[in-house]
Amino acid sequence: MRNLSGYLRDDLRIRSESEARQSWTVNGARVAVGAPWVVLLLMATRPEVIERYQSPAGALVLVLGAGLCVLAYRLMIRLGRLPVERRVLR
Repeated sequence: MRNLSGYLRDDLRIRSESEARQSWTVNGARVAVGAPWVVLLLMATRPEVIERYQSPAGALVLVLGAGLCVLAYRLMIRLGRLPVERRVLR
């Protein structure tokens, strides 16, 4: 029983460490997706930048950029997800 309790404690410790590192991955994904939009907002204070994005090509760039950001974020979250442990006893 002592061996089993030792294994379970080690497993819980490793799991909690993995969850902490996974939260770093999630925060990194959020920063990576949000940073270009913050830069775009800062650039939007310039009138010539606003003129460029008011064209159809500029709107297309914004829409494609937003779509790719959403796709990349969902992919990063999915790849960074911890596997769910299967229960042995129910």
